[in-house]
Amino acid sequence: MSHRYEWTDANADVRLVPGGGVVGQDSVEAGAYALILGDPNGTALVVTGTDGELRMWADSVPNAVRMIPRPPT
Repeated sequence: MSHRYEWTDANADVRLVPGGGVVGQDSVEAGAYALILGDPNGTALVVTGTDGELRMWADSVPNAVRMIPRPPT
């Protein structure tokens, strides 16, 4: 199986849509949230989950960014 990657830069828009809201032509389920990264009129990634699931996912982002080597001082 090949993987599909969507690319955006660090200036990507970030939006949160609560349950009952609409993302494109799809509704977000009650009790869930949709975190949208990127341009909803172009290419965007939608991460869905409960508030706890999205908080755990968001907590993993700083850990991944910390792996970027810092330039020597």
